[in-house]
Amino acid sequence: MLVPIESICVVPAEPDNDLKFAASYATEEINHMSGIRPFIADPTLIPNSRYSIIIAWHNEDNCPSQDSYVLSFKETSTTISSRSKRGLLFGIGRFLRNSPMKSACLEIPERLDLQATPSSLIRGHQIGYGKLSNSMDSWTTTQFDRYIRDLIMFGCNGIEIEYKPNPSPHHTLPFDEMATEISRIATRYDLDCTLWIPNLGDESHYINPISSKHELNSRKSFFSILEKISAITIPGGDPGKLRPKTLFPWVERLTKQLELCGYSQAAWISAQWMEADSAWNNDFLELANQKPIWLRGIVHGPWTQLSIPELRQQLRDDLPIRRYTDLTHCIFCQYPVPDWDLAHAMTAGREPINPRPRAYKHIHNLYFADTSGSTPHTTGVNADINTFVWLDQEWDSTLDVRDTLRDYARVFLDTAMENDFPESILALERNWEGPLIANNEVDETLERWKKLEKSANSDVAHHWRFQSPLLRAYYDAYIHRKLIRDKEIEKQITDYLPPNEKRKAIKRYLTHQKETYADPTTTELRQNCVMLSEELYKSIGLKSSVQKHGAAHKGRGAFMDAIDESLNDSKWLAHQIETTTSIESELERSKSMRSILNRNELGKGGIYDNLGTPDQIGQVVNPVDIKYDPTGLSGSRSGFGIAMDGMPRSQTVEIKEHEGQPIPMAWLTCVEAIYHTPLILFYEGLDDSKAYDLHIVYPSRIGKKAKLIANKEFVIHDWIKTGDKAPMSFIIPIGIIQKGKLELQWIGGGERGIQVAELWITPQ
Repeated sequence: MLVPIESICVVPAEPDNDLKFAASYATEEINHMSGIRPFIADPTLIPNSRYSIIIAWHNEDNCPSQDSYVLSFKETSTTISSRSKRGLLFGIGRFLRNSPMKSACLEIPERLDLQATPSSLIRGHQIGYGKLSNSMDSWTTTQFDRYIRDLIMFGCNGIEIEYKPNPSPHHTLPFDEMATEISRIATRYDLDCTLWIPNLGDESHYINPISSKHELNSRKSFFSILEKISAITIPGGDPGKLRPKTLFPWVERLTKQLELCGYSQAAWISAQWMEADSAWNNDFLELANQKPIWLRGIVHGPWTQLSIPELRQQLRDDLPIRRYTDLTHCIFCQYPVPDWDLAHAMTAGREPINPRPRAYKHIHNLYFADTSGSTPHTTGVNADINTFVWLDQEWDSTLDVRDTLRDYARVFLDTAMENDFPESILALERNWEGPLIANNEVDETLERWKKLEKSANSDVAHHWRFQSPLLRAYYDAYIHRKLIRDKEIEKQITDYLPPNEKRKAIKRYLTHQKETYADPTTTELRQNCVMLSEELYKSIGLKSSVQKHGAAHKGRGAFMDAIDESLNDSKWLAHQIETTTSIESELERSKSMRSILNRNELGKGGIYDNLGTPDQIGQVVNPVDIKYDPTGLSGSRSGFGIAMDGMPRSQTVEIKEHEGQPIPMAWLTCVEAIYHTPLILFYEGLDDSKAYDLHIVYPSRIGKKAKLIANKEFVIHDWIKTGDKAPMSFIIPIGIIQKGKLELQWIGGGERGIQVAELWITPQ
């Protein structure tokens, strides 16, 4: 039923301040979506000629939770009712999601009644205003208010303020003032407001009477300026380095400061710890299970060494688990993109625009039964799609992600896109599946988005929620074509040119690589990426460049700084070939050139393995399929040796011998296992009668110590430091290989795990 907005009135059923607030909220949201604001009618004077949206209280019979709501549709009215103020706001959100905007009308369903109760008690969202945010550190209070209202539309019932007070050059207000404003906004909409506040000092700081008292006073001062604090959240690590026997008493002291400020003694503690340390886990669980009066529950986040089911099994039943899900990162994170192509990792990096709706629905539902909800982590709007998909799953985990994406398009963009937008987002997710060079769907995805771009009205075309995925579509297509071109050039240089011409050719390529993409189509793709990235910076503060936008560093969403990254071995080849120029003999120089160009060639019976790539030879032995263990806690996963935090985005690994030098691209991919989990690779077809040389490249990003055992018994090397040189060489003696089979098992020591990038197994 199409109802002109001009003929709608919103009616608080009683002269009640909260009902009046909800009625005003409804008119504001309709006005925001349409540009037309319905008027608010007195309940005793409802014009018969108008369609009424009635805002009313509801008894508990059909509203078992304070977040529940009831929608009742009639021919001349719709009633939205709940037992709480925020429940009314959730009901209004659902009404508007069910009543798409068409021109100046609402398409209101006929004969539809709906009672809705969320599956999860906690459906929060963390707000990051610190200098490491890739966008929100630029926001105004108006932008935060708008975003929180958008979250409410999808059932968010809590805001968590990330306490990172270091000033950002982009701040519109000092941190303390903005935190105060955000807490006021949360209070206005009857949302829970928690505070994520890490401990950055060492053990002695929190034990020392003088320094700890100073810290308590500082925290109390901050607590006192906030409008509302429902609870505080304390990470055990990332950041933080307190042992549990120091952490728990300290948090208790913090909650007493909360009480002095008029709030409840309430805290959540996260089980995050960034080193493999069984003693830390054991102490943490023991203290948590004592359930002090102030402890509301345990948070499971990145670098928690137990899976959610394992944590649930080891905690008392009456101690809830809240998820701190990382929705924003793609590598070096809680849920990395599985088997991600190296070209994507080198360019898109750790914090790109990353809609992964199907992946996050799967991850959500894997562990849903063991948790009470979540307050996910994002670093800004790059994970916007994931945020709203996750919220919908917390309300109802049976929802198809297409339904969420359809509502997302209806509410935030244009009803006309409600069918094409979901499929276009899902196509973006598929862009990241499998080897990029063979993914012909990337160009098809771009064509989808170009059609949407062509049909979009001016408001939508310049809306950040449309421009963000559009930028990803152009970016993926450009990188896809660039990868094909880079590999073609590398092949021409290595396969066809005579040795004395190769050095000149590589130098020429590196000097003029931008000119190699001068065809109009490819140039246009890049220009569109630049244009969209600039518009997104101006509209929403998305910082995709360090130099242009002041991104915190290259690992914080600065993917535009990597758009021209070389996607072949040209840098390494140029460096290696340069070392041959001092060889006087042309014969020896050519011989040295051949050894560089054919570094992976083996004699008869040898094995070369480029780990973490589609061409990997060794079979990874995992007790649990990565699909059911997306963190990789039970087995191993593909990964990268790329150093992202403020260092060059590619061609760099954390190996001292090669510091500052280009390296082979094969060193950038790896197989990794985290914490105490062993990394196991299996090979067959070897010769039992021979000894073998074993050469290994350890990237050493997540661990600096390793032990290697062959066929469960023979120690190839005991604990060694892995971050000094590569490759490292060892021997597999005669008698170790049995029936042609070789199992290699690595164990990481005392850190976050073990990575292996490349290996050679060659008969002596």
